[in-house]
Amino acid sequence: MVRSGGVALISLYFFRVFSFLFLFVSCLFSFLSSAFLGQ
Repeated sequence: MVRSGGVALISLYFFRVFSFLFLFVSCLFSFLSSAFLGQ
């Protein structure tokens, strides 16, 4: 029970980190593309 709970907690943590990283990368990519299009 504790092990499955720990696995769920770790998977939730990795999901949060992955979603945050994806949001950061997409924001950075849009910023770079707008900067290149601006020039």
